[in-house]
Parts: sequence; C-alpha cells; structure tokens
Amino acid sequence: MGAADKNVSAEWLLQYLDDHGSFVNAACNSGLLLHSKKMDAEAACTMWEEAKIRLQSQRFILRHLSNFFGQRLTVPESKVSELEWGSLQPISKCIEVDGDSITFWYKEIDKAIIHQIKTEMDFRGKEFFIKKWI
Repeated sequence: MGAADKNVSAEWLLQYLDDHGSFVNAACNSGLLLHSKKMDAEAACTMWEEAKIRLQSQRFILRHLSNFFGQRLTVPESKVSELEWGSLQPISKCIEVDGDSITFWYKEIDKAIIHQIKTEMDFRGKEFFIKKWI
C-alpha cells in the first residue's frame, strides 16, 4: 500500500468516526489530547489563588502538564501576572445546592468596568477613547 493509499484510508476512517460521533472517543482511547483552547488568565489566576499554590509550584505543575500533554494548557504566566498586579481580583465563593458543593467566581460588574476604564486610560491615554468614539 502506497503513501497516497494510506492517506486516503486514514481520511476515510476519520470521516467515518466523525460521522458516527465516535471520533472523540476513539481519539481519547488512543491517547490523543483533543483540546482546542487554553484556560484564560482569569480562570488560571482564580484556580491558583483558590488552591493557595505558590508561583514556583505553579511552574512545576505547568511544566509537568506541558511535558505530558505536549502543549500548554493555560495562557502564559505573564498574562496571569498582569492580572494579579494592580488588578481587580475575582471573588471566589462556594455554595451548597441540593447537597452538592458548587464553587464559582465572579467580579462585581461596576467595579470591573471602572477598573477596565482606568487601566485603558493608564496604558492608552484619553486619546484612545476620543478616537474610538468620535
């Protein structure tokens, strides 16, 4: 069987698996990681803060995950650090609903908007807003 025949066979097989809804299961069972997005800075910051994991330990954990899965699972550390320095921290809460513990985080919308405007003013200046809205 030539290389072209193998490619066609593989394409047909993937198409069949995709059409029958078992492509993800087959890929997972084969050890392939099929994830198309990374954890954003807000979620990563909240996770590390809630778990009380120091920066050095975060780096160890992320290095091992990256080595195991072959790619980063979160945004770069600099994005998380930017969020932490002088930023509006998310508020973490845990509630009980029907006997289940649900953990979540949020930001107060008015404080978040004011903080975002101040940040934009500090980094872009008022000219940014004038050009944008006129």
